[in-house]
Amino acid sequence: MAGESVINGVTKIEIEGGFSYLFPIANIITNTVNDSITYKYFTVGNTPAFTISFSDITNNYGATDAETYVDVLATIGAYNNQISTTPSGGDISFLANRIVVTQASQLLGTLDSTKQYFIDGVIDMGSQSIEVPIAGLSISGYGFELSQLISTSNTYSMFTSPLGGSGNLLLSNLAVTTSGTSSQVFNLIDSDGTHAIEHNTVNFNACTSLGEITDYRQGLELNTGRFGGTPELTLSGTMNGYRATTSITRGLSNITSLFKTGTELNMSGRFITDMNCELPAIGAFIDFAPSNIVNDESLIIKGAFITREGVIDASDTTIHPNIDQTSVKSKWSDNTGVPNTTKYIKVNLTTEVVTTIAVVSTYYPLLGTWTIEKASHFDMPANGEIRLLSGNGTYQVVGDIPIDSNPNNELSIRVTKSIDGGATYPTEVNNIKRVVNNLSGGRDVAFFTINFLTDLKKNDRLRLEIENQTGANNVIAELDSFFTIIEV
Repeated sequence: MAGESVINGVTKIEIEGGFSYLFPIANIITNTVNDSITYKYFTVGNTPAFTISFSDITNNYGATDAETYVDVLATIGAYNNQISTTPSGGDISFLANRIVVTQASQLLGTLDSTKQYFIDGVIDMGSQSIEVPIAGLSISGYGFELSQLISTSNTYSMFTSPLGGSGNLLLSNLAVTTSGTSSQVFNLIDSDGTHAIEHNTVNFNACTSLGEITDYRQGLELNTGRFGGTPELTLSGTMNGYRATTSITRGLSNITSLFKTGTELNMSGRFITDMNCELPAIGAFIDFAPSNIVNDESLIIKGAFITREGVIDASDTTIHPNIDQTSVKSKWSDNTGVPNTTKYIKVNLTTEVVTTIAVVSTYYPLLGTWTIEKASHFDMPANGEIRLLSGNGTYQVVGDIPIDSNPNNELSIRVTKSIDGGATYPTEVNNIKRVVNNLSGGRDVAFFTINFLTDLKKNDRLRLEIENQTGANNVIAELDSFFTIIEV
């Protein structure tokens, strides 16, 4: 120790190498009235190792002990990453698991997965990559204005994997820039498919690309921003899911797709986002295809706001060129600028066919050629059998079906449900009875208007059946009859 002096009742400790601290440690307060304080000190040498001359360096300050305020006059170089002070008084303690980074060389080589690397200032990485160890890496900062990792080098990857792959990568409270030609933020492969990449309060500024992550179990973006450049992120391999929430994207140059399908992408969980995104003149938001998503209704866009050069156009299919809201893999809701998923089907009778009534008061499937006009999450695996393809919910069933038969016959139409793939239809969910009107000419018709609610689950089927309660007289459903099912 070079020496010490007293300034306004506080001991100034001068350390070898020209560093100095105001560092009173009030471990023993002998007289709180007269503010008589006994101090204990620590020393720092010129080598990487240093020792503390006492076992407990924690000091709890009283509210009136103004003279015990800690004022750091100068950094002590490599050692300042292990000291935390509370500016208005409080505990002083060593942060054993934090490494404060002030230069790129501190992120070189094999990094310590048991430590948090804290970015103090703007660190120019040049052409030096940061290798994410198999045991993972945590990097944090003061915020995306004060803490930044940047590189303008060409053909550069900021985060890379060693042979055998990487573990978790956790980034928080900082900004990242990789603006060189053919450069990217991530070039990462999971070591065993069990890890996560998470960005919490991270801005990606003017990045040429966000790069590629492969075989990671999951990814999470929370409170992130992509500003400028072409920050496309490629997802490859087997993943459980990816979520980008409370995120914003602005000022991009033309891109291929903000979220890109990489090699053999297979997402067994969900992709979900509510991003506020302004796309450039050219480029998609997502380019996933149904084959990339394993489970039904697990491509979720909910509460998103997506524009192209400031224009809202939910009919712009170039925003999602390979999939849309009608796919059984999609569940899109509460969005602006992209369409929302509504489950429905409408079928029309396009060919009249006689339904033979062999026995009075016996139901028969109502025949005729039924043609799908439009559908989402429904199909018709057999003529007249309508199947729900995903999920479950409450549905409104509507139909308008005129039936031609003998005048004054009493007819009954019912809607029945199958839960065994159409093998049987044991459940009656609705029944309507009508009398055939004795109209002038040869046309005698009963008019059936169907409107009711029912609950359906995935793979349930509905079909129309008819009976003649008066006699064994055949019936014909007339052209332009229709049957509609829509989720409510």
